[in-house]
Amino acid sequence: MAVHSGKHGIVHVANPAGGTGVKEPFVTDWSLADGQSPEVYRASNTRGGQFVNEGVVDWSGGFNGIGATPLIMPGEVFDFEGYTAPTDNAYGTTGKTYTGEAICDSVTINWSWAGGASLSWSAAFSAASAGLTESTILLDDVTNTLPEIMCALAIETGAAGAEVALPNVVSAALTLTADNQTFTNSTTGCFTHRKAGNFNFTFTVTHQEEAETIAKGTDTRFRVYTTASLFWLIEWAHLANYSGLTVNRTSGAIIQKTMNFVMQGTSGSVLGKIVKPDSTVVWPIP
Repeated sequence: MAVHSGKHGIVHVANPAGGTGVKEPFVTDWSLADGQSPEVYRASNTRGGQFVNEGVVDWSGGFNGIGATPLIMPGEVFDFEGYTAPTDNAYGTTGKTYTGEAICDSVTINWSWAGGASLSWSAAFSAASAGLTESTILLDDVTNTLPEIMCALAIETGAAGAEVALPNVVSAALTLTADNQTFTNSTTGCFTHRKAGNFNFTFTVTHQEEAETIAKGTDTRFRVYTTASLFWLIEWAHLANYSGLTVNRTSGAIIQKTMNFVMQGTSGSVLGKIVKPDSTVVWPIP
C-alpha cells in the first residue's frame, strides 16, 4: 500500500471490445465507481436491525480529455484500461491498472471561444458485462501534437454548399447519448449487463446576440468545426427554445443567450445524420 500522485494516469481503449487497446490521447482525468447493491432484509431474527447479503455487482466511470472527440461513441462496447500510477513512482514502469468490458453511455464535446480554450470532451460509461479486474501493467501516452487553436474555428448553418458562419458565438456543446438497457438474469452471474439503446443528442449554442437569429421550431443543419477543414456534421437539430437572456444594467455585462436544440431524425422527408470529423457516421445506425 502506498500513496501516489495522479500525474501518471493513462487510459487505453479497445474498440470494438476484444481488439488491441490503443491510447486515448490528451486525457486529463479518469474515474471509476465499483460496488454492489446489498440485499437488505429485516425479519424476526434480525433483533430490530438488518442483515444483508451480497447483491448484484455494477460499475461505471468516465474520462475527460482535450480534442474533438474520444475514441468511443454512445452505445459502443469497448475494453477499458485505466492506469493509475507506477508502483515504484518511476515514470515508464508498471502500476495498478483497472480493466473491464464497458459500454459508452454519453459523450459531450465542448467549444469555448470566450477564453480561447482548447476543444474538450467528456465520456461516461458503465459495465457491459462482468466486473472489473486489477492488474499491474504499463500503459503510456507519447502523443506530441498540440490541440487545435480555438479562435480559428467556427459554427456554420445552411444548406450544403451555402453555409454561413454564426456570428458572435461564445460557446457550444454537443451531447450524444444512448439509452443503454440494463439487465440481470440467471446467466449473468450476479453481474450487471447492458445492451445498446436508442441514440439521441442535444446541441446548445450560446451567442452574444439579443435577436432570435434562428426561429424556434426550425430544423437546422450545422457544421461545427474542429479544425480549419474538419467538422461535426449535424442533420438535423430542432430549435426547442432560447434560454438565459439577461440584460444587466448594473454590471453592463455583454448580453447573451443560449439556443437549445434537440435531435430531429428527419426534416420533412429528408433523413438526418450525425457524422464525425473523420467522416464516420454515428447515426443513423447501420
